[in-house]
This record gives sequence, structure tokens and C-alpha cells, in this order.
Amino acid sequence: MKLKDLLANREKLAQYDELKVWKENFSNMVEVPITVVPRRCIVGLQLPDHIKQTIISALEAEIAKLDEE
Repeated sequence: MKLKDLLANREKLAQYDELKVWKENFSNMVEVPITVVPRRCIVGLQLPDHIKQTIISALEAEIAKLDEE
């Protein structure tokens, strides 16, 4: 196997791992009172459930695509 192929595969694995982490983060996201969290986190906590599900579905599709490769 060529070095170029190994580097490309390593990058795909890194992307795969990152997608799995983001999917897990969105799947485990819960509503928390705004007064409890720092201001920089507020945007993610106010996502409606249907938006979270859309993001999770997109992440799952990308993960499935990488699984096939």
C-alpha cells in the first residue's frame, strides 16, 4: 500500500471518529435552563428536537457512507 493511500485512510478514520462523537453529542443533548450554562453554549441548547434529529440523520448518513468505503 502506498503512503498516499495510508494517509488518505487515516484521514477517513479521523473523520469517521469525529462524526461518531458529534452524533453522540447531539443524541445526548438535553434541555438545560439557560441560567445554568455559559453564554457560548446557549445556541446548541436551544435547538428544537426536529432540528437535532435532522443533524443526527445527516451525521448517520455520512457515517454510513464512510462505513461502505
